[in-house]
Amino acid sequence: MKKIYYWAPCLNKVGTYKSTINSAISLAKYSKGEIKINIINTCGEWNETKKLFEENEVEILSLGYDYFKYLPKNGFWGSRFSYFVIILTSIIPLFKLLKKENPDFIIVHLLTSLPLLLLKIFNFRTKFILRISGYPKLNNLRKYIWKGVSKKIFRVTCPSIDLLKQLKDQRIFMENKLSFLPDPILNIRQFIKMKNEKNIVENNFL
Repeated sequence: MKKIYYWAPCLNKVGTYKSTINSAISLAKYSKGEIKINIINTCGEWNETKKLFEENEVEILSLGYDYFKYLPKNGFWGSRFSYFVIILTSIIPLFKLLKKENPDFIIVHLLTSLPLLLLKIFNFRTKFILRISGYPKLNNLRKYIWKGVSKKIFRVTCPSIDLLKQLKDQRIFMENKLSFLPDPILNIRQFIKMKNEKNIVENNFL
């Protein structure tokens, strides 16, 4: 059985939060038991979602203490402080986890600098997939980090064709490692509901 880990420390329930949930649950549901899905819980940020994950056969892996409720969530400096704390407290546990468990893949969603730094310094059997969400600013620091791991990273997925073209033009990653993958915004129940509503409208008005 293949193992896939998700790394996405979320301070707020933004789009990436929902995208991570839908992606993990979808993989667990449609892999027919051939893939084991795990969400890395750095400091308790996924505690509220435990029941939903358990119902859908997604496991949560805790890295340490649950101090998420004490972290500032809003504001530029508050969020930067929180992410800095998460990096400091997670770097050794994450390294040990990847070395010990050797998951087949780790999908890196948020706070990408930490796992990518580990990938740059160490060699892992695990294949790293960088999942870019939204439209990130391609500043010099981000370009430097991404280019530094471009040879070792397995795949980079982009939520839009425009971003995919931009990364190709700037040659940050090798072209054969770039893929277009829209965010899984809708879960299956929402999709069925919308499809049924669309059918009702078509039957009544067309």
